[in-house]
Amino acid sequence: MANNTYDMVMGGKSDNNIRFVDSRNTILSYGFRERIRGDHYIYKRDDIDRKSKHSAKWK
Repeated sequence: MANNTYDMVMGGKSDNNIRFVDSRNTILSYGFRERIRGDHYIYKRDDIDRKSKHSAKWK
């Protein structure tokens, strides 16, 4: 599923129709670590300086 979700995001197809859990699994499959603060999921990878934040509000 992770590759399919990646292809959908990168292709600009159905961005609004991607489930949060699929987005989360795709991010984790690329080696990111996850930290949860309230309803925000924060992803970090050692070789990338910028943090990526996602809200679980739209699960």
